[in-house]
Amino acid sequence: MEDFLNPKNIWLQTSTLKEIALPGEPVEIPIQELKILFQIIWLADDGAQPAVFIKTPVQADINIQWDQVDAITHKINEGIIVGHEETGSKWGALRAIEDLSCLLMDLPSDTEMELLAAGELHLNRQRYKGMVRNKQFLITHTYPAMSREILLKALALSRQVEAGDFIQAETEQQANQVILDAEEELGLLKMKMEGKGCQIYARDEKGNPDPGLLAMVAYHLFQRMFKDGPWDFSEIEREEADCREAVDVLDQAVQKIAHFIFPKKSEFHDGAVVHQGKASRFGMSNITAMPHVVPEDIEILDEEMKALGFQPLGDMVCEKISNVVIRCYAAENSVIYGMAMAGADQKTFVVEFYSNFDDQASISTSTMPGVESRHRKKIYRYSHPWSDYKDLFARHNQTVADHNANPVTAQPTLKAYAETIDSFLVREGKL
Repeated sequence: MEDFLNPKNIWLQTSTLKEIALPGEPVEIPIQELKILFQIIWLADDGAQPAVFIKTPVQADINIQWDQVDAITHKINEGIIVGHEETGSKWGALRAIEDLSCLLMDLPSDTEMELLAAGELHLNRQRYKGMVRNKQFLITHTYPAMSREILLKALALSRQVEAGDFIQAETEQQANQVILDAEEELGLLKMKMEGKGCQIYARDEKGNPDPGLLAMVAYHLFQRMFKDGPWDFSEIEREEADCREAVDVLDQAVQKIAHFIFPKKSEFHDGAVVHQGKASRFGMSNITAMPHVVPEDIEILDEEMKALGFQPLGDMVCEKISNVVIRCYAAENSVIYGMAMAGADQKTFVVEFYSNFDDQASISTSTMPGVESRHRKKIYRYSHPWSDYKDLFARHNQTVADHNANPVTAQPTLKAYAETIDSFLVREGKL
């Protein structure tokens, strides 16, 4: 079967899209930086595949050996379209355009050149058209239409990604939100992101710069930086929402089947009922009943939480997650609950802060890696596996402050806390 995203098909997908002249002077980039230009498209969505259309002056004599980089060419409209077969690799398209740019540096001045891209999403279909002058690409027209300032701003971000050291957000608040977005999606375990003012750094497990991770984080910055256009991210948002909805439906079915076949009864429930909820029953417990928990651990934990203003409410177990004991914390006149969870198969506590809002949303900030949000249900989860409790609390406070709704007071009783967890489980669909 013919490759869907070969250069000819990319041309067919994009040639009918009307490119619009850039206002003012052309935007000039070295031909060897064509990857920087394509990376703008790749940051919008990494499913894009590039091709380049060139039309040399009538008297020009060029002899470019396209097979040096395994390129494919087609003659079209007195010119040629050149590109590569689709590899399916996340990074393959970037490598392909980098290989092509080395050969395109030999193009004579006054060659018409256009960078094209296509993919499954309309967002992928973009055009950047101009002329070659002295090994420079002078961009005069684009699709989608954009200002010269927007294109230069996107190129600046792309160059930061290519440098691999850091990316620059517009504000410190935006930088913090991008880090939260990336941590939520990537579920990072060994890698770390850090914000210093407006700058975002990505590190590997040894603390060295991680350009690959930085590029994935830049995807989130790109969407926030250009949320008002010219790129339309609605297709991606719909796809992500549909995927989350499918996961929710499957999760609910699995939960119901499991509850029917294996009704749970916790060995850590001491008999007293805290709350009989819609999703689960909550019973009194003692966290030191867990095999690996010793009283000294709890004393240290309580002291650290007290330093943040929290008092322990007691321990309980939710029969929906019967092998976990939850130590609950609250404070007077606060909108935040704290919890420390000890699982039968865990060696350390998972600490989490939780808040509800009057728009039926909830935010949790946890040391548990790999948590996922459910945006349609307004369930927002953020993971910071490397944070100490003070840093985790500060991050949660900032996220609560950034949410555009009023937080609900966290009543400082164990029953109120159990009701809050039960309400969350109902919203999540775990009935």
